[in-house]
Amino acid sequence: MARFLDPPGAVNMIAEGYAIGGNYTQCDLKQPHMFDPAITFNEGEELSVAWHVIYEGAGSPITEELQEVGLILRISPMA
Repeated sequence: MARFLDPPGAVNMIAEGYAIGGNYTQCDLKQPHMFDPAITFNEGEELSVAWHVIYEGAGSPITEELQEVGLILRISPMA
């Protein structure tokens, strides 16, 4: 396990902390983006997810290697 000199959240390396969701790491203390109320889909419906990244100033684009998306799904039969 890597050891870091900075405490959790003290360093922000990507997106300067402006993203709605993000990583919960030594770099960013981002909680997951949760929908309230939860989104409900009917049988056969589809969920598409897309990230749109804009960078300004001295920033640089996020490489594919640094991009990650996780989804938490709860699947239950609809009555």
